[in-house]
Amino acid sequence: MSKTAFSKKADLLGLVSFWYKDDDSLEHVWKEFLEDYSLSLSMCHLSLSGLVNIKSDKKIMVEDAWEAFCKMLGLPPQNSYKSLNEMFDKVRERNEINRIKLEDLEMY
Repeated sequence: MSKTAFSKKADLLGLVSFWYKDDDSLEHVWKEFLEDYSLSLSMCHLSLSGLVNIKSDKKIMVEDAWEAFCKMLGLPPQNSYKSLNEMFDKVRERNEINRIKLEDLEMY
């Protein structure tokens, strides 16, 4: 069970849709995610804008998109996240740690 509230997941996914949906410079994995979950992300964006309320029967779409988004970033979906910046910082920290470990291995 995720520690991130459903409304926060929807807001964060809405921001992903708003910021990245028309970005042609994205890597393939991002483009694929945005395409595969375009309906869910659009719904989240409309919810974030206050134009719609996500009905309970559509919440599974948001949960599925959340799982896929976290998986794409390599983050545990069950953790609590407050912002996209926090999530991206965790990815950068993990990548930096992995880079340092690889550099240590290359020394031998």
